[in-house]
Amino acid sequence: MKSQTVNRVAINRDRLDVALRTLIAVALGYAFSAWLSSAIANFIGADGREHEVLVRMLFFCVYCTFILFTFIFDTTKKASIIMTALSALALCLYSISTGL
Repeated sequence: MKSQTVNRVAINRDRLDVALRTLIAVALGYAFSAWLSSAIANFIGADGREHEVLVRMLFFCVYCTFILFTFIFDTTKKASIIMTALSALALCLYSISTGL
């Protein structure tokens, strides 16, 4: 009976780990991709329609990469720390590119 309880706890912990990593990937990935794509487009100096197309293409590529990159790390804690740091870096780049 005890082994079944231990197995359930392990399964629940694994499910929670995947859920947290997915939340990190979606939420921080969206913010990271938006800030980084906009910063790159601002540094390049594209205008109008070119700017919009460039941002959308970059956003898609960066967002997909960020989501996959979240699941590379051994622990959820390590993934959340590194992904938060990357998002903060992207926010700094965006702030610099807009002159804030």
